[in-house]
Amino acid sequence: MPPKKANGKPVAPAAPSPDMPSSEPSNSASTETKEPKPKISAKKLLIALQEIELQMKDNSSLESSAFEKLKEGMTEALTAAKVLSNLETDAEKLNKEWDIAGFAFSDITSSTLKRLGFPEGLPTVKNCVDLPKLFSEWTLAPFDPDTIENVATKIADSDTVKHMKWIVGHIGRACGVIPEATARMIIDQLLLVILVYLWERGKKTVLLLFTELWIASDKFPLIIYHDSHATLVTGLADYTIMDVSSILQKTDSQSLQSILKVGSLAEFLNVTEQMSRKASRARSGRTAHGRTAQCHVVVVEAKNLLHKGDLKKSSPQVMIQAQATMIQTDSLCVPWCLTTGTSWIFGVVYSYESHCKGQHGALNNTYAVMLDPVDLDIQADDENMTDSLKKLIPLLLSWMLMDTKTLLWEFFRVDLDKKPKAPANSKESEGVNSISAGISRLQAS
Repeated sequence: MPPKKANGKPVAPAAPSPDMPSSEPSNSASTETKEPKPKISAKKLLIALQEIELQMKDNSSLESSAFEKLKEGMTEALTAAKVLSNLETDAEKLNKEWDIAGFAFSDITSSTLKRLGFPEGLPTVKNCVDLPKLFSEWTLAPFDPDTIENVATKIADSDTVKHMKWIVGHIGRACGVIPEATARMIIDQLLLVILVYLWERGKKTVLLLFTELWIASDKFPLIIYHDSHATLVTGLADYTIMDVSSILQKTDSQSLQSILKVGSLAEFLNVTEQMSRKASRARSGRTAHGRTAQCHVVVVEAKNLLHKGDLKKSSPQVMIQAQATMIQTDSLCVPWCLTTGTSWIFGVVYSYESHCKGQHGALNNTYAVMLDPVDLDIQADDENMTDSLKKLIPLLLSWMLMDTKTLLWEFFRVDLDKKPKAPANSKESEGVNSISAGISRLQAS
């Protein structure tokens, strides 16, 4: 109870007896103790899941549709548990203790980023370039010598975009803002307008759009290693844009259909690699070694319209999607977009070194940068919406078509060939210092 007042003055509460614990909860961090949550091993989890699976098979009361849903979920859970269990076994053999966890992309929060190798947490906002100047000077290969600005103006003034503005205007006036599906209707229109324009006028450019492509799944699991952390991640990306111009031509309809049938990033990489090797053999008569198929990949994550004011808070999910894509494609940087359809954040995830797999203590540091959000008012009049599109379309073109290392430098002034020195108090510098000290001792002796 709060202290009572006497004569209008507050009465100080009596001090608790040293022999008697206070009934009032203490706000002091020093006296408050929390029981640590018991951590179940992956092996025990696997056994428990296998028992549940057996019970489920014997349960005849389940409807067929309900059984199929449970079976699908159980398959994913069992696969994840087996992967984590194998990690535990490997760690025991190496006499190393891995901090093992598993997350779906949708469960990733800012507090999870450090265990996944993002020392700086949420993306750094960098607006260090004059965007209008950049767009007025830069050209993109499919449209050379036209500048990005000129191409964007042509797209914004095209008949296709006039029709699109009419559609998204109706979406803004007549559709609810809570479902993510409404945001996706707007995003669909914008991405397709650019893809159609590129397809018709981009000559050799072949951009493909995949919706809900699995980046990591129960069939193709992915483990992200960082220091002593081993994290299993699974999930899909709402949109994945692939530039396959270096692998096939638009006229190769058979190969194109083969690619469009894939449901995961791993399948896409397998199919395109086979195509690339076949083309390489046809040209040189020899089989190439190592990965030959190089594809430009952009990950796009959709959020409902209510996220517009705090869109940056949703960035951890798309950051990990891009990081997982970066690891799978063995590249050093992957561009990403986070959008409600009416607000767009453009960013890049990057690393200075390839991801080191399964090595305990290896610091696979990854970083993320982004631009300030660009807004599109879908309820504006025709002229104002066109002005907004002329700011948005150059960014979409750049993210879809510009070489990623060039993109990282031109927009964020990050040079992947010049790794910055680690801070003096970081684990990375401690490792370097201990090696230097060891060399010095050897030389002294």
